[in-house]
Amino acid sequence: MMPQLAIVSVVSREADDANQPESLIVIKRGNEEQHRMPVDCNFQEADRTLLLINLVGLGIRSPGRLTFELSVAGTTVAETGFDVSRVGAGFAPDGNAGLCPLAVRTDERKA
Repeated sequence: MMPQLAIVSVVSREADDANQPESLIVIKRGNEEQHRMPVDCNFQEADRTLLLINLVGLGIRSPGRLTFELSVAGTTVAETGFDVSRVGAGFAPDGNAGLCPLAVRTDERKA
């Protein structure tokens, strides 16, 4: 169990894009989808917005690579991840799990 994880991303849109596009965060372990959750993305008439996704109590069943993908209007716009080496009482994300900047996919959407 990971007690808390925050994901932060700045998302931009074109002038003719929706003001409140359908948005999702998908969490995978390897290629297996673990969780899929809607994200409230409201530009409030601006051309960019800050998304703060606060996950509380994320269950991790087994070791492997955890990947977090943010999709806005059907397009994956950012992703990040880290490796988990142990679960249970000895749970330990490898590296700096507390520092997981999203890698923005600039090939599909301009930031």
